[in-house]
Amino acid sequence: MVKALPWVNDGINDEEAEALKRLQSISQQGWQLIGSLDLSQWRADDEDDLEVLHILNSLPDYYTLHPDVALSLLREGVPLPIVRVIYATPADVEPNATYIAALETAIYHVQEWYADKLDGQTFAVQTPTPEHCILPNTEDYYAYEDGYNRVVYDLADCVPIWWESPYYVWAVYPDVWSPCGLGELGRGGYGITVLHRDDLEGISNPKGHTHCTFYRPQTGWIGGLAHELGHAFGLPHPPGCDEGLDTCDWHAMMQLGYIDYPDTYLTEMDVEMLLDSPFIRVRR
Repeated sequence: MVKALPWVNDGINDEEAEALKRLQSISQQGWQLIGSLDLSQWRADDEDDLEVLHILNSLPDYYTLHPDVALSLLREGVPLPIVRVIYATPADVEPNATYIAALETAIYHVQEWYADKLDGQTFAVQTPTPEHCILPNTEDYYAYEDGYNRVVYDLADCVPIWWESPYYVWAVYPDVWSPCGLGELGRGGYGITVLHRDDLEGISNPKGHTHCTFYRPQTGWIGGLAHELGHAFGLPHPPGCDEGLDTCDWHAMMQLGYIDYPDTYLTEMDVEMLLDSPFIRVRR
């Protein structure tokens, strides 16, 4: 039985409401009940709906939580995969214009670096200037236990962020301090990387920045963005590195090469994976 639709309200006409009901019904029942689908069995004017059905079914929980995104798919069609950069301030932190400007420069630098390593191909960015979101809780709420998930969950009220989106890879910079050895910020994967204020300090300071006794030059902090964005694209650490084996390619970008950025590289496996990614879709 299909549960009540939370999105049938202002601005949705009867045709859209019926389409959303079909989408939710099929998503809940599962495609296994329908069997393999053949586009030739559908009328030509239904092919767009079928594509949306496939996409919504791949992430049913996401679209149940974010029906506005489901509705925009029906109204506007499927968006092209893109990277979105978010500067997020907790309720008790004022926005920092220096951080925002540094983020704009950093993402452009990383975009160019990927193009150099991928024969001119790279990712697209939603806007030149990072998007700004205000988080509903105070800084300490995000600094400690479960900070990574808390940032993502709270950002969902501002932007359509969720893991493994087919449309968006997210580079999120919450203006939150990172206590040494205690916080969970500063990692990425499954389409989302969440960093912290020390990264903002690092990309903003031409003299570099020290975090937890570890110094990195400004370029090394920009390299941190390139590294974590790689994880968001699905890149793992090089083989053997997590196990500490001598065979680890320690100087690759996806291991410790980000410290020497831009003088680092992608492995052959990284290049192959990225060129197969829908997010690497524009040519410089």
